[in-house]
Amino acid sequence: GKGRVWCAPGTPGTARRIDPRSGGYRSGIRIKQRIGVQINLGTMASQESSDFRGLVDCLFFPENVFDSIGSSSASTTPSAAGAPASSSFASAGASAPASRRAAARGGARPGADAPSSKRQRTEKVGAGAASDTRTDNETSSNHSTSSDAGGDSDNPDEREENRKERNRRHARETRLRKKNYMHSLQQQLEAMTEERNLLEKEIQEKMNAECGQHSRWVKTVRCALALRAAGCPDVDQWRKFVDEEIVLVHPITPYRSFRTGDVVSNRCVLMGIPDIIQDASSLLVSLAALCKTGVHDAERKIKVQVRFAIDDEALHFSEEGLMCPFEMKTVNLEALGLRTEVSKNGCLRAQFNEEGRLKHLELCFDPISFWRQMQQANTGSQISSIDDLLLAPNTLEQALSHSKEARVVTEAARPFRITHVNSAWTDLCGFTQEEACGQTLRCLQGEDTDGNTVAQLVEDCNDGKATSMEVTNYDKEGKKFRNFLQVYPLTSEKSSSGEISHMLGVLKPLGPKH
Repeated sequence: GKGRVWCAPGTPGTARRIDPRSGGYRSGIRIKQRIGVQINLGTMASQESSDFRGLVDCLFFPENVFDSIGSSSASTTPSAAGAPASSSFASAGASAPASRRAAARGGARPGADAPSSKRQRTEKVGAGAASDTRTDNETSSNHSTSSDAGGDSDNPDEREENRKERNRRHARETRLRKKNYMHSLQQQLEAMTEERNLLEKEIQEKMNAECGQHSRWVKTVRCALALRAAGCPDVDQWRKFVDEEIVLVHPITPYRSFRTGDVVSNRCVLMGIPDIIQDASSLLVSLAALCKTGVHDAERKIKVQVRFAIDDEALHFSEEGLMCPFEMKTVNLEALGLRTEVSKNGCLRAQFNEEGRLKHLELCFDPISFWRQMQQANTGSQISSIDDLLLAPNTLEQALSHSKEARVVTEAARPFRITHVNSAWTDLCGFTQEEACGQTLRCLQGEDTDGNTVAQLVEDCNDGKATSMEVTNYDKEGKKFRNFLQVYPLTSEKSSSGEISHMLGVLKPLGPKH
């Protein structure tokens, strides 16, 4: 058949002929000589040359040639020894094809049935020849398997049947590989689907947990703002929603009382529940002062009411808290005699501790705008400059400055002895400054003075809070008058600690004396 015989140049190699029908190697023969040739068997074999057959045997099957020459030399006459070499090649080649074909089909090496002289020469090769023999056996075994699978039969029908059988086997193997591949893809898909479902479930659970946490945060902020709007003095109520060490930050508000020691970087920074309560009380006192309504008033049943609202549509959450716009608005100033309600809009940022209580609250708003609204609601006129706005005195130096209001300064602790009065106070109450200093405000109380209202105000003063009340007082001559009293805690500008040093009382008459 047509094919190629290859030999690696320079080193012993394996000559293999390629089967043009199956594409596989038909046989493998070790080449002992160090040669490098390429022989087109299809072309040269067509010459039907005895020289060619002898050349092939000499190159690739030298043992056949040598055995043939040895046997012929023993049986021939001397005259035959001088025959041409081509006749020797021809005689060797004439007997070789059948043995080679049988060896190729049977899986044995050509020359396996050679005389004992050949075997003796082969035994002298040593370890290298044994290795070559093992290689030849493995190659022959592979060739035998290939021949069985592909079929090297001379019968065309048998070859066709072998080809069909091989195709069917390949088809079965292909279907099996596809089936296994589809099965592996299905397993991968199921694993990925399960992983996705677990991830979606985890995300959903996390979202549900965050949603529940966010709802609790919003509720906590609403409750804290409600306590601030009501000026709740109950510490236990605050503890339900805020941390013991809560921090409240807001802009400086000149229209109401604050401690100068709480000012940090032009902002009021309040720490702890007691400071939060004082700040909430100060806000209500400043609003009640607009309509001369005290936070402690036995006669009036209507108090100043404030409402805080947050925008649920603009909530923004983080890992530690939330941020949202808010609005603070009064609801009954018009009912208390003012011209309009006041409100302020801003933004708040809240942070929470691990227990869900409020630990940090920051309020951002425009205090000057709200200050102007308060003044317009009180007077009904536009404010032309900031100098027309009323300032809340927060330091002793501000309290002792000139004022048309009746002012009295007392000590910061009980029994709150008088340390200073201004001329407006002496005109209203009838006592001189020398007579008033060292006394307590009991000198202004009489038969119609409401002791419970006074006691509540004194308790606020003892706590250092801003407070107010409507009360009936008496002057030095015993004349009775109704007045609105507003109290501010004072600190000294010379003190670095910011502790409360005095209390300021501002008296505003509500009617004539009688």
